[in-house]
Amino acid sequence: MKKISVLLLVCLLCLGLTACKSSETIDPLTWAIENGYVKASDYNLDPVDGITSATVTGEGGLNFGTVEWPEELKEKAVREYLKGDASPLFESGYNSRNMMQIATAYNNRPIIGSVEFALNDDFSFTAGSEKNTEKLNAMMINDSVALYWTRQFRDEDNMPSYFYSYGVEVQGRVVFYDWNSDGEELAQAIKDVRNYFKTMGMQYGKYFNESAEGYLDDQALVEKMQSSGTVYYKVVPDKIIITSPYMLFMMNNQGNIQIINTSTGKWEDYPFVSNELLAEMMKTVNAVYPTSPLMNGLQLSAMLKQMGVEAPADGLKTQATIYFN
Repeated sequence: MKKISVLLLVCLLCLGLTACKSSETIDPLTWAIENGYVKASDYNLDPVDGITSATVTGEGGLNFGTVEWPEELKEKAVREYLKGDASPLFESGYNSRNMMQIATAYNNRPIIGSVEFALNDDFSFTAGSEKNTEKLNAMMINDSVALYWTRQFRDEDNMPSYFYSYGVEVQGRVVFYDWNSDGEELAQAIKDVRNYFKTMGMQYGKYFNESAEGYLDDQALVEKMQSSGTVYYKVVPDKIIITSPYMLFMMNNQGNIQIINTSTGKWEDYPFVSNELLAEMMKTVNAVYPTSPLMNGLQLSAMLKQMGVEAPADGLKTQATIYFN
């Protein structure tokens, strides 16, 4: 505690003019708590439902404290992060199809692989895997799975640091589409699979576009699925964990990358994350810490180091969880 108090005193001297009036006498620990420069574990708040430090084992690090995420903001973040490739076939302009890592267990042995999933409106994830693959056999025995998607930045992405990388983790169970079912269950399966093929672009129009040559009506689609060598399924989440280190400090897009539009075949600018989402995230933090300097732990540590003061810092890691019944 003594070490932390000394460090916080230095922080006060460096940042006091920004965060409070210089004429006031403020206890450095009090200032740090009020402005969020302590670990989330120091708060009596649920860390999984807030913007919080994901690192709680470091000694003397500087981190923002917990800030609760509104449910709507969590959902926006998931959809924004998993927006996928550019496509005019969807109202959002993106197809919500992503290559994700999938973790399963087979014969009491963990297995990890890669599968392309399409995000559905209800936050389930649809995919297809060839029959008799190891991961598919594992899912048929044990329906508990975990998915993970991440965008890791490199120097060529024009980002200040790879620490700006962010991701989405899904914990849930697998549900296989039953093409011999009927009623609402079959109707939902048809809807999900049509949406899945729609994410693959115009060349798959026979699965979703009624004006496309060779369009498959519902009966023809079901017969196609029944005879397919691919098994289609969806992951229904128990919870979705949003991991976004330093995203709050990306106050505007640092640059775009070029991706190919899967429907038009043209290369287009691709914004990492919209400024609208970032503004909402920052507004959420400012509501709790209105006077905080816009610095994360590493930025603060670097500034102090330039002044000849060695300051350990774990850095800011933001995390929020959506629970599903």
